[in-house]
Amino acid sequence: MSMPDRVPCTAVERWEAAGASLVTTIDAYMNLCLNLGTNPPVEDGGSEDLVSKIDYTLATIRTTIFRHLHKSSSTLARTRNRLASPFFRFPVEIMSKIFMSVVHDHSIMETPLTMEQEIRRTYCHIYTLLGICTAWRDIVMTRGAFWSVIPIITSQYNDKWQPSLLSLQRAGRSPLHLAVAVRQPASSGELTTVLAKYGTRFRTINISVTNPAEIMAGIGSWLLQQNTPRSLSELSIRCASTHDQANRLPQSSDYIIPRYSTHQGSFAKLVGMLTTFRVSGAQLHWDVLTFSTQLVELQIGEVVLGHDDAVVSLVRALSSAICLRDLKVNSVSTFHTLGAARNSRVTLPSLKSLFIKDLYLNTLQRFLSILTPGPYHLTIFLTRNSITINSFDDGKVVDFDGLCRALEHTPVHVLMINGLLEDERSTTWRLPKLLKTMSTLKTLKLHNWSFSGGLCKALTRISEGHPFPALQNLHLSAAEVRIKSNFRDLIASYPLRKVVLGGKYQVVRRDQTVGWKSFQEDSSIITWLRGNMPGIDLYLINDGHCPPEFRRDEWELW
Repeated sequence: MSMPDRVPCTAVERWEAAGASLVTTIDAYMNLCLNLGTNPPVEDGGSEDLVSKIDYTLATIRTTIFRHLHKSSSTLARTRNRLASPFFRFPVEIMSKIFMSVVHDHSIMETPLTMEQEIRRTYCHIYTLLGICTAWRDIVMTRGAFWSVIPIITSQYNDKWQPSLLSLQRAGRSPLHLAVAVRQPASSGELTTVLAKYGTRFRTINISVTNPAEIMAGIGSWLLQQNTPRSLSELSIRCASTHDQANRLPQSSDYIIPRYSTHQGSFAKLVGMLTTFRVSGAQLHWDVLTFSTQLVELQIGEVVLGHDDAVVSLVRALSSAICLRDLKVNSVSTFHTLGAARNSRVTLPSLKSLFIKDLYLNTLQRFLSILTPGPYHLTIFLTRNSITINSFDDGKVVDFDGLCRALEHTPVHVLMINGLLEDERSTTWRLPKLLKTMSTLKTLKLHNWSFSGGLCKALTRISEGHPFPALQNLHLSAAEVRIKSNFRDLIASYPLRKVVLGGKYQVVRRDQTVGWKSFQEDSSIITWLRGNMPGIDLYLINDGHCPPEFRRDEWELW
């Protein structure tokens, strides 16, 4: 006995039966209406009574019938379109993941978004999805994860923009993520209220303020109330107004928590439970902080630690994070101290990636002298500060040879430089000299560089035994090439696997004037490279493109 392909649903059967009954009833009703017209009542007074009944029917029953028919037809049409749509065949979980990717996709942006811009864009995506159709709206409205980012935002242009209460309601029981960007001290009260009521549900907190005191005003009471805030795994803190701190030692008012504050112990306990910790422009007493085995990512930037010896407190605090995998140190500065004591090295056993950017030479030297070299991947982003000693007494002293000595015995894997360290003439000999000290270097990324014939010749490897590192990856963006043949020889002299090239090269026109052309697939130098170096992956980018890593740093959402 064969089974039917589909077992009819009881609801469908009832709907079909009701539809058939409705058709029968309407047919009977229509026949009765026709009968009234052909066989009107003849009794005395019957005509007047029938007229009133017909008026009532036309005014009420007919309207009710048509309203229900219209509503049922619209409902059936929507149901039919939904069932016929390919969208309906996807599991709701899959569509939810796709929508979540759309909501948080900012990849098309050429410039980095601030935290406030990213939040606004996220909510713009959410409300766009809500307006597409009912099915999409139902998915977004019934899944709290779409509303889990709780914003508290104020600015000088818009005193308050906060879908926070609505988001808290729609988030349901989903883990919450708090994003705070305030420029008005009064907003700390709202932050305190939200943390007091929902603090145990937050997984990530990102706070961007202009004054360190605003942080404690917002989270101080919450810290005292929370004995073990185990829900929080990621904490990001930024103080924006730090421009006046760059040329002086930190003062007590610069710290987000004073050393002897009653909050210090609670904050240290909170930090000790994090997996990710980001801090920028905010002063901390690193010597009283101890991380746990849970911390895997740490970023510290835009802060003056003090004298060179302050680096020791920072690195020793890091040593407690024995599972730390990713470490980023950006624009952290110290003031040079003569005769600084030598300290024993510190090992970070689980470190996989170390990113160092824009450190003064004395700070970089101190940091590298304390941290034990290891198998981790080291990226260094050099700026003018990298060849400068930051000193109270002597001001800022340039010491390029000191940078070479600091990197000579440091296994650097990626070197990044934005523009010229100084003028073109000094760069012609400085960059080659620097590269000769970096035997382990595998990737070189240069943005906005001018490659003269002299620089190309100075960077060209003569033989396998040449002191230049055996580069495998070369990224050149917004480059200017003066002499194509010299540049071609430079590229060909390295055992490169990947080349990313964007910029323009110099050409001499028929009238002997000089012009510039962008690198294109049909450019002679590109044709030559593809024909003579078939083993490399060559990627062309727009001549004015600035890679994300060379763009201005912005405090991002996550």
